[in-house]
Amino acid sequence: MNRVKIVQCTLMILSGLMSTVVSLHAAVIKSASASYSDVSAAVVASRPGDTILIPPDTALWRNMLIVRHGLHLQGAGETMTRIIAETANEPPYATIIYQPDRPAENDLFEISGMAFDLQNRYQAVNLRNDADEPITKIKIHDNTFINCGPTAVISENSSLVYGVIYDNTFSANPGRGVYLQLTGNGYWPWRNLAVEYGDANALYIEDNTILASDDTFIGSSRGIRYVARFNTFLHIGTNSLSPWFDAHGNQPDDLSAVQRCEIYFNKLIDPERRVGVMFDHRGGKALFFFNTISSDLLPVIYCREEYADDICDYGSYIGPNPPQIPQHVSDSYYFENRNGDGTLIDGFEGYDCCDVLQENSEFWSQKANFDGTAGMGVGPFDKIPARCNKGVAYWAVDKGGNWNLNNKTENDGALYKATSANRWELCYIPYIYPHPLRSLEPPKNLKFIE
Repeated sequence: MNRVKIVQCTLMILSGLMSTVVSLHAAVIKSASASYSDVSAAVVASRPGDTILIPPDTALWRNMLIVRHGLHLQGAGETMTRIIAETANEPPYATIIYQPDRPAENDLFEISGMAFDLQNRYQAVNLRNDADEPITKIKIHDNTFINCGPTAVISENSSLVYGVIYDNTFSANPGRGVYLQLTGNGYWPWRNLAVEYGDANALYIEDNTILASDDTFIGSSRGIRYVARFNTFLHIGTNSLSPWFDAHGNQPDDLSAVQRCEIYFNKLIDPERRVGVMFDHRGGKALFFFNTISSDLLPVIYCREEYADDICDYGSYIGPNPPQIPQHVSDSYYFENRNGDGTLIDGFEGYDCCDVLQENSEFWSQKANFDGTAGMGVGPFDKIPARCNKGVAYWAVDKGGNWNLNNKTENDGALYKATSANRWELCYIPYIYPHPLRSLEPPKNLKFIE
């Protein structure tokens, strides 16, 4: 049992033994049941930083729970506190909406220890931020989401929602898929936010188990930034997945491209041998590396401009001409993705649109015999080619320090890029794993409210 779960259990025991404890920081409020009315009343009575304990119970929710400040919604466990979603069939469709009134206060918002039955129709959690300043303390963990249809968790209409989604289980019925749907707020992030790899300014999705069929696992668009790492994905359907991961490019009606995504060290299990498209990259920056698939069928990785399907016919698009600039694929690298027998996945496919995308200009893929002229290589740092062309890259397996704290190795790898001819510079080290928010402890001196 990890430290977080120990703390949770301790809080529940104490809440049954104590009526009040002097508090300087926050309160623990015990909801009378898991019903919408009781939980909603507890939320109304709460203040920023409070914890709401939801007891073992099964409840049908027909209304959306809107939370306007940071707090912790803590169930009794994934098999004990069960919410059946039957919210109104109108936008935003969600069971729980987190939309803080004062984002600048940046309070912790956390959901844990619950099961959500979405009945193939609804969203469980909708994360929103209407301000031009980030909220950075999102934690959604140790929950189960079943009957996803398809969206389970959505970050909607904001590029400034950061935190970590971890240790959850997501599952969907055949033909429904499962989405973690991540959307930003259009062109605003492209105009106002720098795009950098490897920092905390993204929504991290790590150590989850995701079972899905016939649809996309993680969808993204409109200036969002996300990282998917160390997850296990299981295909349980009979049709091919199209795709497993996606990153939309810009489209009409202010649907701008993903700013950045990092997808690495994920395990993809495909017992039905229906691989389909592993990653459909259509806009923004992406790093796609060290992902493995159990199937003996080679998957396809697409790298393309969003409108390639239309042969560059932008139709009614009104905007910059060409519309993909500067949001088309750029500064993107694909390497060390392998199938079940350990062979390198080289089923990389890309097609240009109006000469927009050019390999070794906007995107690079791993070459078996990398010599520094094109593509990228992998190996120890002392094997990096002395001569190199601008833009090529090299993953040094013995650099980067111990960014993966679950390993006891001295170095976990880092990416070097040729910033000019024959000049290598360190350009990327993955953000610390596990995400630092996972070790954040609850406030001390809690007051318990019956």
